[in-house]
Amino acid sequence: MAESKEQKLWQACTDGNLELVKELAKDDSIDINWIGEDRGDTPFHRACRFGHLEIARVLLALAKIEVNKGNSGMATPFFLASQEGHKEVVLLLLASPRVDLSTPASGMATPFFISCQQGHKEVVLLLLASPSKN
Repeated sequence: MAESKEQKLWQACTDGNLELVKELAKDDSIDINWIGEDRGDTPFHRACRFGHLEIARVLLALAKIEVNKGNSGMATPFFLASQEGHKEVVLLLLASPRVDLSTPASGMATPFFISCQQGHKEVVLLLLASPSKN
């Protein structure tokens, strides 16, 4: 069975294939918020989870991206970037007024809590310096 465009986009975001993401992001027929089988992640979740900064930037620029969508564990892309310690992606998302910085995941952990728990000091410092409440 052939892979759908949505599956290709999701995989490109997982693998860090920026050129393919750019190409597929131009296609208005693609459901940009398609949910994959792994953890209920969207392509934007995958880019943030794996720290693919330029892909996250491309997707964040799309008006159709649901930036605060939770996956199957209710984790948002911002939560995942914080959890995984991807400082540059966290910075990108902190700069966007569209991103909710305090949405907890299913265990009620906030992005600030999870970055502390995981020992990501640079991300913790960024979140502490953020003018919004964590």
